[in-house]
Amino acid sequence: MSSNDTAAIEAIVSKLGLHGAIGRSVSGKAMEYLRKYNSKMGRQSGVLGNAHIAKPAVCVDLAVTSGEVLVDVAVDVKALQRSSGTTSSQYRRVRSVMMKSLDIRQMVSARDVCIQFGCLKLEPIVRETLDEFELRLEDARSSEEERVDARAPRFVGAAFALVARAYKARFDKGKLMDSLGIQSKEFRGALERMSDVMHNVFFDDE
Repeated sequence: MSSNDTAAIEAIVSKLGLHGAIGRSVSGKAMEYLRKYNSKMGRQSGVLGNAHIAKPAVCVDLAVTSGEVLVDVAVDVKALQRSSGTTSSQYRRVRSVMMKSLDIRQMVSARDVCIQFGCLKLEPIVRETLDEFELRLEDARSSEEERVDARAPRFVGAAFALVARAYKARFDKGKLMDSLGIQSKEFRGALERMSDVMHNVFFDDE
């Protein structure tokens, strides 16, 4: 890891208002993530193209959202994308690639998403949708098929989107994907899978 990367991480952490022990912990974890990613990818590190400049910001993002560092203050994660020097879609892609490479699983609940978009009353319905989706997936799975994680962020987002649309609640799809750290392709795939499995629930009138 270059001194430029170290300086970039420390500058981003400082801009977020994380100082003292918390700031040092976040910086240390972010640097650890970046070292691991660069070491693991090796010659394949160019897969990110010009969007590689977002790596320091993404590593700070993962440090404060992965749960491995106790951050007891509010962090403006959206500010990380703005400081990365990339577009929102590029940032999501870099974040997704790095999370997969580092084997980091982001946990997000129906409640988290509903609160974020001011739709707390929809939480029970989103949870019920996820429960039913998980049951139907398991019932349809053959013994040879790999089990699908029905609680993955992409499916939580899909469940929220389908329920919100059914109840005519407005939400910003881009912000939803940003909050879940997923790309458009992942989100579309999850929506299609859930719409197919839950067709009689959401599309009974068609």
